[in-house]
Amino acid sequence: KWVAEIERSLPELPDEKKARLIAAYGLSPYDATVLVADKAMAELARTEAKLPAARKPESGMDAAKKHAAAQAFLKIGVACHDIMGQFAKDLGKKTQGYLKASLAFEETAVARAYLGSSHLIAARDAKSVIVKLREVDEGLQEEDAALKSAPEDLVVRVVRVESCIELPTMFNRLDAVTSD
Repeated sequence: KWVAEIERSLPELPDEKKARLIAAYGLSPYDATVLVADKAMAELARTEAKLPAARKPESGMDAAKKHAAAQAFLKIGVACHDIMGQFAKDLGKKTQGYLKASLAFEETAVARAYLGSSHLIAARDAKSVIVKLREVDEGLQEEDAALKSAPEDLVVRVVRVESCIELPTMFNRLDAVTSD
């Protein structure tokens, strides 16, 4: 009995955590290894496990619960966005899903700006030219909508600048970057 209590109190071991992440989230062995190796990314995985199961509000859900769910999805969406931007290229759809879920619970310019930026990162990483162009188009539309709804929001402007500054000149975003 004493041994069983100690075993239950021990933290999850790295190999066990990798196996769980692969099984639960369909991650590649590489991505699971990165998550386990990096403390911030491991925390992200723990946060993700606590998200509401529903990706949209239930009928009759009160405003406080909607706001809390929106903030939870936004937090994980932004964290995935930042990881995606650095090295985990295959987080695009998952990141966009979290940000869309946040927007389903509560429309915010910040969530919309990050959604747009995640499309632009996905465009950067796409292999197909057609997918690249579609992602850029969706990303720019989302970012412009975010700025239109909250023109004074500094976070929205910073997200837009950071994601648009490296776009090729054919997208004519230099004026937008300069004005932001």
